[in-house]
Amino acid sequence: MTCFARSTLALRRQFTSKASLRITDKDGLPLSATWSVRSLLENDHQTMSDEQFKSLFRLAQLRAPSSADAFEKLKKDVNQLSAFVGPIQRHEYGTIKPLSHIWQERIGMELRQDKPKNDPEEVRGRALLKEAKQISGHFYMVRGSLPSSDS
Repeated sequence: MTCFARSTLALRRQFTSKASLRITDKDGLPLSATWSVRSLLENDHQTMSDEQFKSLFRLAQLRAPSSADAFEKLKKDVNQLSAFVGPIQRHEYGTIKPLSHIWQERIGMELRQDKPKNDPEEVRGRALLKEAKQISGHFYMVRGSLPSSDS
């Protein structure tokens, strides 16, 4: 083994986590994933029973999936979401105020001020109806693909 190979191996051992035994590159970055969203989910969370899940559909006035496979898949997804959100809900945030905006004030997205133009030559209001091809009272008539009650 060359001197370079030994030093590289020593470096890898140095940056390898003892808890997970992950192999890292020369900069100490793991060569494989060290965690996933699934690892953040608690294993001891309570899952929703079929009765609770059906009750949730009734409360939301939704129809439950008709096939058993789709029902179980959806229930599993809801249980995973619940497990993911649970620790966030249980955390004590103290005096931290909730966010009202994504950006800090005066930083980020600049919103323009809408200023109406008062051009006296601009046709406005009901005068625009004179330009329409077809009207019904004070409304524009637009041909569409939906069935009409007039036909």
